[in-house]
Amino acid sequence: MSRLLRDNEINTMEAEGSSSSKSNILDSIKLDKALRLASKKSNDSQIEEAKNIYEDILKKYQKNKQALIALHLLARGATVAPQDPPSGQLQPIINLYSNGHLQQA
Repeated sequence: MSRLLRDNEINTMEAEGSSSSKSNILDSIKLDKALRLASKKSNDSQIEEAKNIYEDILKKYQKNKQALIALHLLARGATVAPQDPPSGQLQPIINLYSNGHLQQA
């Protein structure tokens, strides 16, 4: 009888462990790539996939502002607009373009 009880406990622990060990997108890709992928999914009207990615991000990084804002917007039915790069990254490209270095820009 005690062996049967012990086997049932082991089976219960394995079942609980399998449900709590659901893989997270961040197990396979980095945070910035996950954020870009979620944004792309959102823009491609794959809302549920985008929500799942943002939720995975928030499981590991509860205060990630980009994921929090995006998930809030998705919950309201809005899509997430792509962000422009910071001006510090754009200025060198603009300078190259202005000086006629189109290939390098």
